[in-house]
Amino acid sequence: MIEEKRVLLNNALDALDRLFDRETDLMDVEAIFCATGVAIRPDPLSLFFLEASLTLGKIRREGLTSEDVWESALRSTNELRIALAEVLQE
Repeated sequence: MIEEKRVLLNNALDALDRLFDRETDLMDVEAIFCATGVAIRPDPLSLFFLEASLTLGKIRREGLTSEDVWESALRSTNELRIALAEVLQE
């Protein structure tokens, strides 16, 4: 894996960890995912990041309580978290 891509994927995984720990804002993770998705094109993971970014934006705008936003965000990014962990272990 190219080092630049590894850094981007690690940053995205770190963003998910910060989201889980409630140390970051959902909008920050949304932006990181969008930027990562664009930066790693045409890699197949690009679509997962862009889709996750769109999903997080929808969650953010739904008017949910902060607890419900957090739970929805974690639920919607779980598969991406697993995929990232697997790719970064290679």
